[in-house]
Amino acid sequence: LVRAPREDNKGAARFQARQKAEGARRRPGRARPLAGTPPPHTRPGGISMRSLATMACWLRATAAVDVAAFERATRLRVLHASRAVVVVDKPAGLRSVPAYGPTDELIRDHAARFAAGERDLEAKFERPTRRERWCAVARELRELPPALRRRCDSLPRTRTKFLKFCGGPAGGRLDEAAALAAWETMRAAVASREVEEGMEESDSVLSRVQRDAGFVDACPVHRIDVATSGCLAVALDGAAAADLSAQWRDRDVCKTYEAVVAGVVASDAGDVDLPLRRVGASIRRQGRPSRVVVAEADEPLARASRSSYAVSTRGADRTVLALTPHTGRLHQLRAHCAALGHPILG
Repeated sequence: LVRAPREDNKGAARFQARQKAEGARRRPGRARPLAGTPPPHTRPGGISMRSLATMACWLRATAAVDVAAFERATRLRVLHASRAVVVVDKPAGLRSVPAYGPTDELIRDHAARFAAGERDLEAKFERPTRRERWCAVARELRELPPALRRRCDSLPRTRTKFLKFCGGPAGGRLDEAAALAAWETMRAAVASREVEEGMEESDSVLSRVQRDAGFVDACPVHRIDVATSGCLAVALDGAAAADLSAQWRDRDVCKTYEAVVAGVVASDAGDVDLPLRRVGASIRRQGRPSRVVVAEADEPLARASRSSYAVSTRGADRTVLALTPHTGRLHQLRAHCAALGHPILG
C-alpha cells in the first residue's frame, strides 16, 4: 500500500519562494507539477512569458499515462498508473534495475580458453569499471565540448545530473540543446566502447520504462529479486521519487510476499529477529545462494533485521507463507526463512 506522492499547492508555494530567494528565473521543466489546478502565479489579468512556460510544463506533467501504449512498449502489465508513478507486475526472471556484465559470447570465449588450459585469463579478460570507461571516453571524445573534456573525471553518469552539470560554470554553461547533444554523444560513444569490450547492460523494468516507454527521468523506488515476481513501483520523475523513497525510508509502506518454503512449518505465525551481514566478494560461493548470512549481533557488519510470517496453507512437504519484512535488507526473507530451517523453494 503506497500513499500517493504529495501534490498540494503548499509544495508549489515553497518551490516558488525558494526560487525567488535565490533570484533565479523559472525555466521550462523546472516547475513543480501540480494536481488539478494551474500554477498559483497565473493570473487572469495577464499572462507573462514566464507564466506561459510554467503552464506548458504543468500541462505536460499532468498528462495521464497512456496505459495501453505503455504496456505495448514495455511488455509489462500495469497495475496502477498516474502522472507520478507507475506500478507494474514484474515477472520472475526480469531484473528491477539493469545489471552490468559480460556478454554471452565473452563468457563462452572465456570458458573455451579455460577448458583448453590457457593461463592468465584473469588479466586478459579484465575490463574497466563503468566509471573508468565513462571518464576515458569523455577524455578521448573530440565531439565533446572542451569544458566537459577538461572535467572528464567529474562528469556525472546520470542524465539529470549531467544536464545540470553542463548548465553550471564547471560545464561551460551550455544551453539545454547543447547539453542534450553532449549527453547523447557520450551515451552513444560509451555504448560503442562497451560493445567493443564485450560488455552489456541486462534487460530490466527500469530500462524498459526509460528507453521503450520514453520516461527518461524515471527512477527506481525499490527493488525485487530477479527470481521474484510482484508489484514494482517506478517513479516517473525526481519529485515523485523523492517522496516515495521517503515513504520507504520511514517504513510507511506495507509489503507482503507469498513464498513456498520447504518442509511443514509448525507455528501458525511468528517473528524472526536476526541480524544479517553481506557475504564478502572474496568468498567463493557455489551455485546461487543468498548473498547475506545470519550474523551475531556484535559483529561489525551485522545489521538489525526483522521479519514476520503467517502460514497460509500446509502441504505434505512444503508450506505457503505470507512474509512481511519490517526492515529492508538484501535477501532478508530468504536468509530468515533459511534460518528457520525452511528455505524458500526456487
